[in-house]
Amino acid sequence: MERQKMQLEEWILQHRFPILPIATLVVFTTRTSVIRSSSNHTAAVNQVMRVENLPVAIRDIDPRHSESVIDEGEIAL
Repeated sequence: MERQKMQLEEWILQHRFPILPIATLVVFTTRTSVIRSSSNHTAAVNQVMRVENLPVAIRDIDPRHSESVIDEGEIAL
């Protein structure tokens, strides 16, 4: 996950966008997938989840990033 985060940060800088907060998560969408982690890999507990837990994770992340980085006028679709 850190590698993808770093690549996204580099892309953002290369395209001269403002630095944005980036949260990393791994979400399994297949309900039959088995998720296992060793007991010493505690970071995975908070970053790896099933799709049904994603709304709660987003809700938990949202208050940590309440400051506006860009405004609607800067967003071009």
